[in-house]
Amino acid sequence: MKNIAKHLNNSVLKKILITVITLLVLCLVGSCRSTKTKEAQAFELEEISNLVNDKTFEIENMWAFPLRGSRIDLIGNPNFLRIKGDSANVNLPYFGVRQFGGGYGDRGGIIFNDAIKDVKIEEGKNGKSLIMNFKANQGNEDLQFYITIFPNNRTDISVNSSQRDAISYQGTIKSYKSKDK
Repeated sequence: MKNIAKHLNNSVLKKILITVITLLVLCLVGSCRSTKTKEAQAFELEEISNLVNDKTFEIENMWAFPLRGSRIDLIGNPNFLRIKGDSANVNLPYFGVRQFGGGYGDRGGIIFNDAIKDVKIEEGKNGKSLIMNFKANQGNEDLQFYITIFPNNRTDISVNSSQRDAISYQGTIKSYKSKDK
């Protein structure tokens, strides 16, 4: 009986020791990786900052988030927000409630190619993102854009309108090269 108890204690102690060693190794590997990630994020954020400050970029969205409803997959649906200098070319689908305006022949989406106003670019919380805000008009409708750009090129766009419910989009940013020369 003593041999069985002794054998069980040894096997239990071995399992505990192996588990502790495995956890220590995982912690060490994880801490080394996070340091590299912070450096990489800083570099990526600097690249994004240059792209945004040059004002020549394009955002293509994969998801739309209407105020009332669940997310909508936009993959395969043409959509973009292009910034070139002090103007924006925007073609975003809209899913939501229009409060005022609109009418026959209205295209329904958020679509314009015009100058933007009150452009502000600032660093996000803890220096982990960039935030760009600007105002624009689509006919009689006033639009306010809030764009958050993360180091991994992911973007969040929120659009507030004077005539519709707010809507948000999630996508990716890339450099925009104009096709007309």
